[in-house]
Amino acid sequence: MKDRKMPFLGIGAASIVLVLAMVCLAVFAALTLSSAKGDHTLSKKNLERTSAFYQASNAANEQVGAIDEKLWKLYRRSKDKKDYMKRVGRSFTKSKGISYNKKEKTIAFQESITDKQQLSVQLQIYYPEKKMICVMKRSNGKKKLLGYGRRMISFRFIEISKRGQHEY
Repeated sequence: MKDRKMPFLGIGAASIVLVLAMVCLAVFAALTLSSAKGDHTLSKKNLERTSAFYQASNAANEQVGAIDEKLWKLYRRSKDKKDYMKRVGRSFTKSKGISYNKKEKTIAFQESITDKQQLSVQLQIYYPEKKMICVMKRSNGKKKLLGYGRRMISFRFIEISKRGQHEY
């Protein structure tokens, strides 16, 4: 009988390569699932943070609107700029959760975003010197009065967190 020579790469080598390929595919699948779960968790946290920020921002905007209405009422009752600023000082030093700086003529308050973050709002108070008139030009060249505008305050949002202060 003749001795047969076995090839160097026989059936066993092909099986080993196939098993290694399957192991690599399984590892890549596990890494993909882990990455997807991490992305999903990060997206949830981002959604919660964004929702909390916008809720605080909406509450701050409502507070700004209420303050603007209060300032408008004080303006209508006042005789002049000095009387207006005096009334503003008296009105906002008594307010809960709102601080008034007489020297800088600012009103400040804060809205909580999370336990560690808050939205700090600073309002600069102005005395309306002139009425602003909004006009629109018609095609025939005449101007149409749209209405009167008023601007009692200018404001900015400041988000305070562990990482620092961010202005909007």
